[in-house]
Amino acid sequence: MISSVSSTQKAEPVKKQTSGAKYLKTSSVKSRLMQYVDKFESSDPKVNIKKALKDGSLEYTEPTKLFGLITLRKGFYTYRPDKNETVGEIKQKFGIKDNVIKEMNSIDNDDYCPVSNQIYVIYFRLDE
Repeated sequence: MISSVSSTQKAEPVKKQTSGAKYLKTSSVKSRLMQYVDKFESSDPKVNIKKALKDGSLEYTEPTKLFGLITLRKGFYTYRPDKNETVGEIKQKFGIKDNVIKEMNSIDNDDYCPVSNQIYVIYFRLDE
């Protein structure tokens, strides 16, 4: 036989609290990026590309063409980032658009550090 419920407890809604840490993180990332800009050879991405090509941390792969007419694969750059360099710093250094690294490397977070996650090469294009 089923007995009736004699007492119940009242459920209180829980308020979700947000911390201000999210805002602090954003500003600290911006200040870190601004400090990194000073480490670049120049604020001009073209100068940084030339310097990286010269020191060997950046390589360019020519486009692959069929019969010299039809492009099968566009040309792209291969970059070997420094130990603590983030994707956002790489984008800023070479003037890379937002979706290029995401499409070619499946990395969409600007705070992501590739070397600390065992990714030693980043691919990108500048003509997109």
